[in-house]
Amino acid sequence: MFVSVGLSLGLALGVAACSGDTPNRSAAVTEEQLEQRAETIGTNPFIPENANIGDCVSSMPRPECGSEARSSTGQWLTFGVLMAGMAFIGWRIFRSVRKNDSASEQPVGPRPGR
Repeated sequence: MFVSVGLSLGLALGVAACSGDTPNRSAAVTEEQLEQRAETIGTNPFIPENANIGDCVSSMPRPECGSEARSSTGQWLTFGVLMAGMAFIGWRIFRSVRKNDSASEQPVGPRPGR
């Protein structure tokens, strides 16, 4: 009981100590920072320029929300390595199943010489 009370009190004090403004953080954002953020968002090749971004962010985006930057060589290499790994795992499972099946096909009955 004392342990749970101590943990609860410690957690409450830790959360209280972490909340609030710290002297190193500034709540005000300058206009220059806002412009840099807007430029960064505007230069993303996956965000369409002529569509409302709110309509494009969903589990089923509209057809006009696509972009020309679809994939790269790195994406295809990652896919190839992933498929090679899956094939290796399947081959190892196939091999071990065949090994276990061949071991279980031994004749059941009295052994000769007994």
